[in-house]
Amino acid sequence: MKSTRLLYFVLVFAMSFALVAPSHPQARSMAPDAGPSILVHQRIRDRIYPTVRGGTFHLMASPHRPLLLAFLQVLPDSAATPSRSEALFLQSMEHQYAARGLRVAAIDGSSMVSHRSPFHDDLLNASYDWHLTFPLLEDHNGSAAHEFHVRTVPTVVLIDDTGIIVQAWEGFTPPALLAQGIERLLGGPLGRVPELTTK
Repeated sequence: MKSTRLLYFVLVFAMSFALVAPSHPQARSMAPDAGPSILVHQRIRDRIYPTVRGGTFHLMASPHRPLLLAFLQVLPDSAATPSRSEALFLQSMEHQYAARGLRVAAIDGSSMVSHRSPFHDDLLNASYDWHLTFPLLEDHNGSAAHEFHVRTVPTVVLIDDTGIIVQAWEGFTPPALLAQGIERLLGGPLGRVPELTTK
């Protein structure tokens, strides 16, 4: 019951934040002349990224499972950044849809803003400070952001079990929109946000 109340509070807070919060510089396009935005319906290549807590993460798992992949600005750390709010929503999506096969991961896109890669220890500390339950991946040279044509952080990409990008959201995205895209991909009712369940 407590987890349901907490989830409800987070969703209500986030929705109200999205409606009244001023535009944040971090949510704007970092490279307006960078070419086309994310190519929906494009097949991704399997990449292996180091996770900040040790180990590696394959974009294409075996057996193949859908992936909700976010590019977040983890540093500099601030409770007011859109990326930190988006991380809360990603954790909610992971909690709701992991049993149905959805994987969630985030790639640090801080270098898109600061034009330098953050230190590993700073990312590791941020992953614990943010209480991340999903893997935070390191992208030292920004190649992942370039390959996905990411121009804005946060950006969230939904990839099906065959590696096709089925939907992408640039900028701060409320959880209701993420849930609709996931439900559509997983075969749930279109446009219906799943009801909160008690445990």
